[in-house]
Amino acid sequence: MLGLIAIILRYRNPSYYKALDHIWVSYYPLSLSMASMMIAVLIQQLATGTFESKPYDVPFHVASFGIFFWLFLQLRSKDLKVIQWGAIAGVLASMMVIYAETRGGIDRPAKILDVAIIPFSNHATLLAFLVFLSIKWDETQSKALIGLKALTLCAGLYITFLSQTRGGWPALLLYAIIASAIFLGKDWKKTTLAMTAFLTLLVSTAMLSENIHKRIETVKTDISSYMDGTNPDTSVGMRLQYWDSSWILIKKNWGVGIGADTYKDEIKKLAQQNIVTEQAASLPHPHNELLFQTVRYGIPGLVSILLVLFMPLVYFGRFIRHPDQQIRASAWMGGAVCLAFFSFGLTDVVLVWRHTTTFYAFLLAVCFAHIVNRMQELENGKPGSIAPESHAKMLDKCISRNPKCPSL
Repeated sequence: MLGLIAIILRYRNPSYYKALDHIWVSYYPLSLSMASMMIAVLIQQLATGTFESKPYDVPFHVASFGIFFWLFLQLRSKDLKVIQWGAIAGVLASMMVIYAETRGGIDRPAKILDVAIIPFSNHATLLAFLVFLSIKWDETQSKALIGLKALTLCAGLYITFLSQTRGGWPALLLYAIIASAIFLGKDWKKTTLAMTAFLTLLVSTAMLSENIHKRIETVKTDISSYMDGTNPDTSVGMRLQYWDSSWILIKKNWGVGIGADTYKDEIKKLAQQNIVTEQAASLPHPHNELLFQTVRYGIPGLVSILLVLFMPLVYFGRFIRHPDQQIRASAWMGGAVCLAFFSFGLTDVVLVWRHTTTFYAFLLAVCFAHIVNRMQELENGKPGSIAPESHAKMLDKCISRNPKCPSL
């Protein structure tokens, strides 16, 4: 549907969209990187001579970044900022839902609204953090709006608390570092105080909360049980088994991997050899993004997942010191999405589900489109408005390789 809309719009005003097309093409390394997971699938199928369409489904959702980006280039930067209101509503609604489903943190169901509790919690907290960073989108510095966004961040942190999701905890430290960079800049004294206060808050919460304290103690017990062999099928123990078995499969099939849907069969073979337990062999993935893509598609799979996660980060990194506050904010927001998804992927698989891949592609496209359009509006001297001729001017700059043009 998105592609059909793009085609219809493309031919309504050919002269305008021709200029817009060239801006989109100037980002071809990024769009190609986002399509690299599809390329990895194709390489694997060409090598094995087995062709089917299903493995392309999820990678296509990542590649849809290109369509999202092209469509969002047609909006003004202030139109793109409307997403913040939906994000605020989504985080607050998520907090109420997970509070009800967990009975205030007493229970820990496997799913929330038919979504696994881990990605539900991680993505809601990430969205809350992006809302908080979007404070820099508001140049009026409205105290009411700042208060609402700070409240949204607290709701996101509360979601993490209620979900008891340990895999999302490293991302909290990442969020604190990014927030310090965007709000405190190079004031190292304030940054040190802020980080100290944040770490103190985390430690205090862990010590005072019975649920979090239990989760930490469980990690210690799980590792001890795995090391002495008394119970290798704990939460941590099974992850260690997944990672060991994945490495064995990678060494055997490092070229093009084992294929999209054969992981469970291969892991069961390892269970028959007593390399992993039967319980560890019952799950469909190794709870690690890099390992899973490498197991399935070999070296091309590893390269593709690194491109999808880090090529956007390279682009965003070019704008984190831009003189315009809104552009800096969008750059940090986009960078936060990339790093958060990498962090989530260390203990789970993320970019293998339709909803998470679409979420990732959509957020990156919003941030990039806001940066591009905001830069052009500033060059035209009309922040908040962008006309067809401004796209043409940007095209000229891209062709002439002007340093200010956001192309490679």
